[in-house]
Amino acid sequence: MTSVFVMEKVLKRGKRRSFKPVTSPAGASVKPLPVESEQHLGVGSSAHEDADELGDKTIALDGFAPANTVQSEPHEEAVPVTAIGASAGGLEPIEQFFDAMAIDSGCAFVIIQHLSPDFRSLMDELLARHSTMPIFRITDGMQLQPNSIYLNPPRSVMTISTNTLLVKAIEDKDTVYLPIDIFFQSLAKDRGDSAIALVLSGTGSDGTLGSRSIKHAGGKVLVQDPQTTRFDGMPRSVLSEGYSTLVASPHVLAQSVQRLINNESLSGLDTSERKPIDDPLSDVLSMLEHSHGTDFLQYKGSEVQWYGNVR
Repeated sequence: MTSVFVMEKVLKRGKRRSFKPVTSPAGASVKPLPVESEQHLGVGSSAHEDADELGDKTIALDGFAPANTVQSEPHEEAVPVTAIGASAGGLEPIEQFFDAMAIDSGCAFVIIQHLSPDFRSLMDELLARHSTMPIFRITDGMQLQPNSIYLNPPRSVMTISTNTLLVKAIEDKDTVYLPIDIFFQSLAKDRGDSAIALVLSGTGSDGTLGSRSIKHAGGKVLVQDPQTTRFDGMPRSVLSEGYSTLVASPHVLAQSVQRLINNESLSGLDTSERKPIDDPLSDVLSMLEHSHGTDFLQYKGSEVQWYGNVR
């Protein structure tokens, strides 16, 4: 299987790009948007260092904020937000997380992934099998609603202003960017000590700088136990820097988020509890369903192997 690598956006201090957001009607479903893919593709941990050679083809990370942000009304109450960063191998832990997450927590869940714009996305349909919360594909200016799930568009970076999601498209294909870091940093500035971020399976180090910002703001960084991941680069990068609040399997992370939303202590959680990872063949078939829409898991293992040998 050929691997395609999605490039990460990298830190380059001092630059700031602005854009003018367009507000979308609150609660409007946007599933029929242009297509993309959750074919999560890894990058090496050296992406940060490689950025210096790219010159102007980078986007500022620290201090990134759109100049013309949508200003929420002073009386508007901020909806609790949990940001979920995932890359390669991220589908399975996301599904496990929402299997265990209550649908009436009052929280909005923003999922930030490394996406290719070249494939049709079925992420909303796949997640609908694991949660009855409404699922939206994010557009610029979309308003957050409680008990909802939001999916980032491909080749873009997002920030948050109270309950408004702001999207900046990345037009230059040579631009390297870190969408998870960007949103985590924005969340830290917007929510301070109430910020909650999850770092799930993925290669590279996207999410590490953003986790630092959330920790420094007093927020909580929950990391998937590397032993339960397909790709442990992102979780181990955060852990190596000491930015994590808790390390556990996805279903325990869901319990942790519920406690944090209720202002309850995380003490007493059984973080050693783990669910087994699917066998490699099931993972491959899940990825094929993810990108092509065909549920090969309905076939017997022997049939799949026979077709593979024929091909």
